[in-house]
Amino acid sequence: MIKNMKNFNLTYQPWVYGILFTFSNAILVYAKLSIVSQMWVVLFGVLLPFIFAVMSAPVIYTAETPSYQKEMFSVSASGWKWAALFLIAAFLVTRCAKLGTPNWWLGQDDALMALYTLPWLQAWHWKAFVTLGQDPSTLSHFCYAVFKLTNSAFLSYQVPPILISGCTAWLAYLASRHYFSKSISFLVLFLFVLSDWAMEISWPLLPGILMPLWVCLFFYALARFRQAKKVKVQRWLALSMGLVLGLGPYTFFAWPVFFIWAAVVAVRAVIRQTSQPAFNIVLVILGMGAGLTPFLAGVVQEHYGGYLLSISEIGKDFGWVKRVSMTVEYFSVLVWGSGDGSWIPSQGGFLNVLLASAFFLGWIELIRCRRLLPLVYFAAAFIFLLAPGVLSHDMETHRILLLLPGVLAVTAIGIYALFLNVPVTSSVVWLVLFLAGSALIDLSRANVPLNWSETPAQTKNERLFSYGILKTIADKKGPGLLFNEMIPNTKDYSLTYCSYGFNAALNPHLPPEKAQWASIFTLNHYVPLLRKRFPELRCFNLPTSDKNVASAHVLVWVPITESSRPVFLQWAAFQQFQLKNNLEVIDTPSGQPLQKVIKNFLDYYPSVPKDAFLQSCYFQRLGFLYSSERSFFPQDDWTTWGKCSPVFYSSFNLGYQNVFLCEWFAKLLRSEGKLDESRRLFKQALKLSPQNTWLEYELRQTVAPPPRETF
Repeated sequence: MIKNMKNFNLTYQPWVYGILFTFSNAILVYAKLSIVSQMWVVLFGVLLPFIFAVMSAPVIYTAETPSYQKEMFSVSASGWKWAALFLIAAFLVTRCAKLGTPNWWLGQDDALMALYTLPWLQAWHWKAFVTLGQDPSTLSHFCYAVFKLTNSAFLSYQVPPILISGCTAWLAYLASRHYFSKSISFLVLFLFVLSDWAMEISWPLLPGILMPLWVCLFFYALARFRQAKKVKVQRWLALSMGLVLGLGPYTFFAWPVFFIWAAVVAVRAVIRQTSQPAFNIVLVILGMGAGLTPFLAGVVQEHYGGYLLSISEIGKDFGWVKRVSMTVEYFSVLVWGSGDGSWIPSQGGFLNVLLASAFFLGWIELIRCRRLLPLVYFAAAFIFLLAPGVLSHDMETHRILLLLPGVLAVTAIGIYALFLNVPVTSSVVWLVLFLAGSALIDLSRANVPLNWSETPAQTKNERLFSYGILKTIADKKGPGLLFNEMIPNTKDYSLTYCSYGFNAALNPHLPPEKAQWASIFTLNHYVPLLRKRFPELRCFNLPTSDKNVASAHVLVWVPITESSRPVFLQWAAFQQFQLKNNLEVIDTPSGQPLQKVIKNFLDYYPSVPKDAFLQSCYFQRLGFLYSSERSFFPQDDWTTWGKCSPVFYSSFNLGYQNVFLCEWFAKLLRSEGKLDESRRLFKQALKLSPQNTWLEYELRQTVAPPPRETF
């Protein structure tokens, strides 16, 4: 036994470090520890072992074949085919399980990207940026193309992420084959199919999902260029490489960090690989210019950049403590998880406890190859690609999606390193067990369509629940007139988008004159007014995430009669304008006033019918726009009470004067210093709701101009 211990190599055994890293990761992810305890675990369970491994691991010199180019095991051609078929099947099952069904429902942000499809179906026009975040319109145009081909709202937003995810995985494999062995390239492909981070970006319709595809495309183009021998081929590939770089702005706003790094790498490759570097550099620049031209035109026309400044901390007074904290948070979300934020993985980081260990081992393996690799470039890339997150003021993981291909590639190298000293006969078995365990962990926690089991009838999502009701009615009675946005403000247009196929109020291919029913998604305080006008209506109470809290919204169904048809046709025209106005608001970049939107809204008022419900909807919408502008842009000297008050008074007087609207208008008047009129409306509200203690309190407060209120 003593003899065996003497022969045991304690200097560098990757599997020993793998077990230690996995144990430490599991404690950090699953144990509820204080911050101080977590720091001790990171220090003694990750950082010090990592440093010791780097110091003790033998360096791979130039004469040796680097480990990432060595085959892990020999597999027959038929074996590789079966492995490929397995991954294809896994991809289809995890991505397409709910394809074409409402169970794969649009999120709020996804719906904003898809919403542009609706006006484009009537009259398409080029638009470089969409939404208040000035996101590239690539995905919106993708949605539009699929909708035109399939005439399906669901496929239009479900197919693009699936295709992007599939193309990214395939390109990652093709690029890997130029840099790594076939074994490691297969591991890269496996991770792009069955790891949490790759699965998480395969269903949201958000522009960040385009960045990994762009990164993989660049590395593939770079590899093809480096392997080209003929001068003519090199020139074409230099031009193509520049064009690929120029496609960056059509992905997500974080593109410049990778663009800068990749441009340096491309120029370095051109200088080292070609006999005419100057000419080929010019070709790279020409390719970039061709790709960037539409983007630059959009920058000039659509005033690009407001959103970036609003989320960035650049130029602001920020503390270094906060910067360090954000850096730690964004690194932690990769391997151990994070606290609050958008698109945060559950039960750990984007890499589960097994893959996080392999990630650390992968870096150790790269450091071992430092005599063969430009390690400085890799370290600089990692820091550069974290920058969009670190320099922002909050956690939004799509900002660091540029890291995904590199992180998964390093992890694949680490998986290889884990079995470096394991006998070949047993390494395959252990590898299969490792990959199966990793896949099971990630399938159990990834938010993918495979895991969505709720039907519209079971959901707590108001709009999905409403869709289930309306689709059932439409299947029996045909298309109807759906008024889905009769509310002052919303960030969720999923019901409007998904019901477009049977909404004769929006879809020009469905004649509204033939509709036999109508539905209204609105605030529940309008129910008495609607019931008085349409006694035969039916109300559907909507679910909420908290069963003790009633929804502020209600879904109303009304059969259309010959006498009510003209009314609903007027409503349809108003809803068309409402949708147009909503798009104008969404299109206004963060940090810019809504002055133009409000002016267009006021100009439309003479066209609003003298219909109590429409007048009240208009009144509330104007109230939202006005109070938002006065709160966030008090310097806007055009949006004043003097310009807006005549329309406020008119729409209120012609509208439905219930308790809610009387109180709301009274508070607005009070904020404008109109105390007498405010008191009158509070008293009017008290007549409608006697002994209402809240209204009595508000009335007592209306004695002096208080600070401006935000509604």
